[in-house]
Amino acid sequence: KGLEILIDSLGGLTFTQLINTFVYYANDGVLDRKQFNMAVDTLVPDGRTSDEEKWLLRFLLHRLFEVFDANHDGCVDCYEFLSGVNFLIKADTHQKLRVGFMMVDANGDGLIDFDE
Repeated sequence: KGLEILIDSLGGLTFTQLINTFVYYANDGVLDRKQFNMAVDTLVPDGRTSDEEKWLLRFLLHRLFEVFDANHDGCVDCYEFLSGVNFLIKADTHQKLRVGFMMVDANGDGLIDFDE
């Protein structure tokens, strides 16, 4: 549910809105985890979500950072940000499920255990 809300929210934005959000929050052309969370959080309208969905979105944002950080350098550059958003918006159901799985599989072992 949370991933659907996130994708729907991002899909309704223009390229200019995405660039402006990135530039506003980026420091030296990159977003660290905190900046990334603030940037993406502003792109998801608060009025559409319940408290439970807000908690789920916060969790997903934390994990989404790791998915977007393609080169694993601890920050998300503009290319990674726009590529990640574009992928989420245009992905088919199977691809979205794969991303959702990656977001829940915190230790990256290909399995989802009870703690995850």
